[in-house]
Amino acid sequence: MDHLPLAQSFVLRIWLEDNSTSSTPLRWRGRITNVLDEQTRFVDSFRQVEEFLEGYMRQWSDEGRRGGDQP
Repeated sequence: MDHLPLAQSFVLRIWLEDNSTSSTPLRWRGRITNVLDEQTRFVDSFRQVEEFLEGYMRQWSDEGRRGGDQP
């Protein structure tokens, strides 16, 4: 993909995973997907969600400096 659009959509799905054999049986898990390019990352912390989004934000910033898609 040459240029990122000015807006993007992401799907974040989170769930509790039960690991009965562990001393901490419940753990949050998730998956974030960019709707446009279908890039997906499985996560187990909000920091990982933030890192995934930051990658796109850096690309948007770089494109803005280079004069990417304009409205």
